[in-house]
Amino acid sequence: MAEATDATLHALSVVGSGGVYRDIDRAGVEWGPLLQAVRTGGEAAIRDIERRADDAGVEFVGEIRDGDAVYREIDDYAAENDVDLIVMGTHGRRGLDKWLLGSVTERVVRTAEIPVLTVRTDGFPE
Repeated sequence: MAEATDATLHALSVVGSGGVYRDIDRAGVEWGPLLQAVRTGGEAAIRDIERRADDAGVEFVGEIRDGDAVYREIDDYAAENDVDLIVMGTHGRRGLDKWLLGSVTERVVRTAEIPVLTVRTDGFPE
């Protein structure tokens, strides 16, 4: 889409320190290594997206942020960078999994002031 519309592609990875991590912290578990793994995964994903954008000749901006509420970081980033459309993956969780884990995508859909396009990612080829 960015190539077809001559848009800048932004890739944002947010390392969230709220939610389930707070419960782990209360249990006395060291969650620093978990957050570092999330950060490392985000860095790898951003490098991959940057490579693909470069191959397509698309202008690219990548960023990693830390925050208590991932959805708020996404909303803030979009506003700060004059983003026209947020595209997010969804894992298609249902029932208890969705209730326990929540859905960042769902919260962004409800709170963003710009359009949000969701793409189902489970079973998607790498």
